[in-house]
Amino acid sequence: MIRSNRADEIRELVQNSELVLLLLSGSDCNVCLSIYPDLEEMESRHNRITFINADPEVTKELVGEYLVFVYPTILIFADGKTFYRFERVFSLEDMEHQINRLETMYFD
Repeated sequence: MIRSNRADEIRELVQNSELVLLLLSGSDCNVCLSIYPDLEEMESRHNRITFINADPEVTKELVGEYLVFVYPTILIFADGKTFYRFERVFSLEDMEHQINRLETMYFD
């Protein structure tokens, strides 16, 4: 998973990758810390998706740009546009189902 706290770098990755999963998480967020290993495992199954982790406390401009009100917020982008949004309480299985759908649309 790419870790970045530079808004310009994150924007570039989102715009230049077909599919991106962006985890916006706070360093003091226990839910964020608990799902991180699951996301790393998910990344190993979806090697055609760019996985990024950013701390919006450090990159405050992302908070307004992506309308982040709670942690964790996971945004899935397709061709630079927000396609799915998962916030605070969500199912990792549901998220992976949506990722599988996007991969099928883009790569099969």
